Amino acid sequence: MTQAEGTPESLHAEQAGYKNSLSRRHVQMIAIGGAIGTGLFLGSASRLHNTGPALLFSYAFVGVIAYLLMRALGELLLHRATSGAFVSYMREFFGEGAAYVTGWMYWLNWALTGIAELSAVGLYVQYWFPNMPAWTTVLIALAVVLVINLLSARAFGEFEFWASIAKVGAIVVFLAVGIVVVAFHLHIGDHRAGLSNLWSNPGGFWPASGAFAW
Repeated sequence: MTQAEGTPESLHAEQAGYKNSLSRRHVQMIAIGGAIGTGLFLGSASRLHNTGPALLFSYAFVGVIAYLLMRALGELLLHRATSGAFVSYMREFFGEGAAYVTGWMYWLNWALTGIAELSAVGLYVQYWFPNMPAWTTVLIALAVVLVINLLSARAFGEFEFWASIAKVGAIVVFLAVGIVVVAFHLHIGDHRAGLSNLWSNPGGFWPASGAFAW
């Protein structure tokens, strides 16, 4: 019945043909880089503009949920390491039907998310090159993503490692620039930066009426 105590042999068969080729630094930076995407660089700006500083509560609440989910997945990983991730765990605890639905929902999630990410690339490029068609940028980005994913796991991990380093570096630069701008009350266009903007902006800290309603 088992190769590891209490685990059906069919679940171990999922690991056939796979090997561990990513180092710890690869896995750690892929995890960090995966949490940094267009939602932070592009989405948060428009949300903050429309919602106000109270958006911090939404981010903190969702962050707690994400932390609990990651803790739960970590416990499952300690229970049994598998290349099938949560789909394999659904198969083990809830059966083949639940695993089937979970797998396809995961695919649908990333199919839709991938389109959103590629669309964001088009928006960024058009900021500097307004005459470049968005579909051209999206097609080029899609080709790059496809090539990267066709690489070996080791090469993919190396690329993702340095891409994550670039993301983290960008956030550190943003934070440093933001601290300087706020600390010295510098002007951004016709706007003066400062901590007082947390409550003195139109609508206050938690907009509840008018064009700034949450």
